[in-house]
Amino acid sequence: MYRNGLLMKPGIDFGLSVRTLTFFVASTPQAGDLLHANYRFGDPTNPLGSLTSSQVVCSGVGGTTSATTSTQLGSCTLPAGLIGAGDRIEVRFQYAHAGASVGFTGEIRFGGATLISRAASSGEASLVGRLELGVYAGGQSWNLESWGSSLSLATGAGTSGEDTSQAVTVSFRGQMASGTSDSLVLRNFTVVRYPAQTNP
Repeated sequence: MYRNGLLMKPGIDFGLSVRTLTFFVASTPQAGDLLHANYRFGDPTNPLGSLTSSQVVCSGVGGTTSATTSTQLGSCTLPAGLIGAGDRIEVRFQYAHAGASVGFTGEIRFGGATLISRAASSGEASLVGRLELGVYAGGQSWNLESWGSSLSLATGAGTSGEDTSQAVTVSFRGQMASGTSDSLVLRNFTVVRYPAQTNP
């Protein structure tokens, strides 16, 4: 469970009993908060069976740029054949802007497709978000959310047709709006694969 992009912890922020989630007083969501929950379920005929685990493909920090051209600050290559129909890929990212002279643009590419390109003003300190891709035979459906310290929440959805039988690179890019001593840094990124699984 995430509240405004921050991970909430079971037993500290909320309790979960069967299908009921109860928020503790200090963590009760307020009007305008954004909640995001992930869950997986097991085979009801085999409650002791195990689920296929999610797989962190890449996670780390990225580079810094003051360039006025699109510059790769981090990347994650999904090897040929790693993802297939029914898999889900989750991408999370956090950019930070040092300075307040000019604006910047953060961009995420999945293979040859640009899925996020978000411009921010000179006063914006951060750009964060998540991107999810559902893989099907011959393509991917994707949805995204991004926001900043003052940037409003932006959402989007669409499809792409990357060939996942070949290696596909997730590229985290950025650039400044004009020449400056300001910089844009990729503070952190994570790419997770949720393998397809059938539960009868």
